[in-house]
Amino acid sequence: MVLLSKVEKSSDEFMEIMQNLSNIQALKDSRELENLIGISHASCVLKREMQKTKDLMTKVKKQKLFEKKNSGLPN
Repeated sequence: MVLLSKVEKSSDEFMEIMQNLSNIQALKDSRELENLIGISHASCVLKREMQKTKDLMTKVKKQKLFEKKNSGLPN
């Protein structure tokens, strides 16, 4: 009996999850989904921001190496 109860509960939860997934798929390319999640085109934005961060970190490293190299030279 306990096992049957757990199976029924799991089945109900599974059906609810499937319904939610169906709803999300229906909204997949709509503005409503973007509004619900709070992002739009997140992967493109994330990639662009990651590249900006990489570029900035490279510039900082180069600047630090330049400063270190020049600090050793007498004026």
